[in-house]
Amino acid sequence: MKPMRVSELSRRAGVSIRALHYYEEVGLLAPRRTASGHRRYDKAAVERLQQIRSLRQLGFSLAQIEALLGRSDVTPRRIVADHLAEIQQRRAALSRLESRLKRLERLLRAESTDDTEAVEVLLQTMEAMTMYEKHLTPEQRQQVEAAHETAGDAADKWQAALDALRVEMDAGTDPADPAVKAIAERWHEAAAAFMPGDDEALHQSVMQLLHDEPQARADHGLDDALFAYLGRVLAPDEHTDA
Repeated sequence: MKPMRVSELSRRAGVSIRALHYYEEVGLLAPRRTASGHRRYDKAAVERLQQIRSLRQLGFSLAQIEALLGRSDVTPRRIVADHLAEIQQRRAALSRLESRLKRLERLLRAESTDDTEAVEVLLQTMEAMTMYEKHLTPEQRQQVEAAHETAGDAADKWQAALDALRVEMDAGTDPADPAVKAIAERWHEAAAAFMPGDDEALHQSVMQLLHDEPQARADHGLDDALFAYLGRVLAPDEHTDA
């Protein structure tokens, strides 16, 4: 492949130029330099960037990633496999509820039902529903479910914004920095695709769900540290006009 400029890699990989520079600054990414000093990213650099991003989504800090990538037993194939497994676990959180409801529907349609099996499925279904029922009304859950059907690429934009925020958090960027605020705004716009209309009550309920439920945060790509950082970024500015 022809080596890429930093602007092209940023556009193609969905990673900000600032993040690429930061990865280089901390020693995780090492682009080649032209005679005039310009950065060029070859196949090895692109592979390295994918490994960094996968490991970040698996919850590793940049310091841990540096140590991991220096180990002979941590291969690109293993990183991809681990990342795939983690994504599948997130998807499983909602699919478990879906499958239990479908199973329950089949049992209720059947003319003869094993009482023990039916009770077990009922309990499992309620367990999966409890987390969302505590925070969302039936109407709100219907709104969110309907919005998911038409959300398009909002999930990818959501994750891309979270990845960018994680870079800023790791770099120690002030949550009040305008660049970080802009990333949070992109996250908010992606989130709006799952919360139709200008429904402030629904927005508050979803944010409370994420605040109270570690599993809900995990399902949506947020660990405790990143969620806390996001909260500081979204907090109103301390200095406002009188």
